[in-house]
Amino acid sequence: MTVSTATTDRDQTELVARCQAGDVDAFETLYRRHASRIYTLACRMAGSPEDGEDLLQEIFLQAYRKLDSFKGDAAIGTWLYRLALNHCLDYVRGRQAKMKKQTETLDAERAFEPANSGYGCLLGCFALIEVKSDKVGDDFAIGLARKAMASPDQLLAQLAGTMPPTDPTTSAKKPLPDI
Repeated sequence: MTVSTATTDRDQTELVARCQAGDVDAFETLYRRHASRIYTLACRMAGSPEDGEDLLQEIFLQAYRKLDSFKGDAAIGTWLYRLALNHCLDYVRGRQAKMKKQTETLDAERAFEPANSGYGCLLGCFALIEVKSDKVGDDFAIGLARKAMASPDQLLAQLAGTMPPTDPTTSAKKPLPDI
């Protein structure tokens, strides 16, 4: 061990002792010495500078709270780096768990469908009504539009000729005019 290493070790031991005693200036010194290295790790693990900044704050808050558990077996920088790495791994695992949960929701066996599956069907009905409206009267086209809003699947089937047609302008089951 060289003289400068011994001085550095003694300085770090003294710095840690002051931090453990509640010296805020000592903790600020500790932060300034190690923040850039830990921030670099946090940014790489989180994937963005913004998340890296959040993690850096959380890591040093956790370090402040756990400083009493520092035994001095390793250098304070090594201890902080390991604390930071564990915190970042927890963050990544949590993010992966959230993504998995969101993906499972999207991949669920039973897909959620609207009560009326007819938006696309409704658009199809309106397109057919528009095409056929010059062949029938406006009242009849308006009646078709109202029926499309009420039950687009049934109207589309009638317009496509797969279901017996009824006159949408009345409640009576009159056949649709031949268009």
